[in-house]
Amino acid sequence: MSSWRDALVSSSMTLRQTIEAITAGNLQIALVVDAQNKLLGTITDGDIRKAILAGKDLEITAAEAMRKNPTTSAASTPRAAILKVMRERRIHQMPLVDEAGKVVDVLTVDDIIGAKQKSNAVVIMAGGLGTRLYPLTQDTPKPMLNVGGKPILETIIQSFIDQGYVNFFVSLNYKAEIISDYFGDGSRLGASIKYLHETTRLGTAGGLSLLP
Repeated sequence: MSSWRDALVSSSMTLRQTIEAITAGNLQIALVVDAQNKLLGTITDGDIRKAILAGKDLEITAAEAMRKNPTTSAASTPRAAILKVMRERRIHQMPLVDEAGKVVDVLTVDDIIGAKQKSNAVVIMAGGLGTRLYPLTQDTPKPMLNVGGKPILETIIQSFIDQGYVNFFVSLNYKAEIISDYFGDGSRLGASIKYLHETTRLGTAGGLSLLP
């Protein structure tokens, strides 16, 4: 059961207090609400990092950092339909609201699919040149080729997340920045992604030597 009430913050609370609420709620998101619990916006771990990188300090208000008009769902919506929207919009949390827009719960992907998180780390080798797919890979690394509306690597990572794996190491070489810029630290997908940077070609499983 989620502790979504612990993740509620007012628009006047500071970013520092918002971080505390995210930690308390354990959902990787804070819900910015008014006095009647009507949802005004959301703030995720990723939003906080963006604010800090933009030079903002921890004393700015939640209203300054929040995402307005977040995706929401009615509590009565079938879970399969909610999951479909979450997949399409690439979000890991879905606030549930009533007819007045008041928060009544928060669902995560794990809540819906019932996956038990596993501690095992997944290592994905994504540093190849993709020579056999040239010229498709001239400007785009093979893992980032778009298939089914999203990069191949995202489909692979998402399939592991659906099975409860949330800790990833991705070995990079060719056009590494395209992959790391897209996925970041993985929080958008509800996962943790760390990168192994191959400075030279290490072969099929050579990236394993870079594991901490």
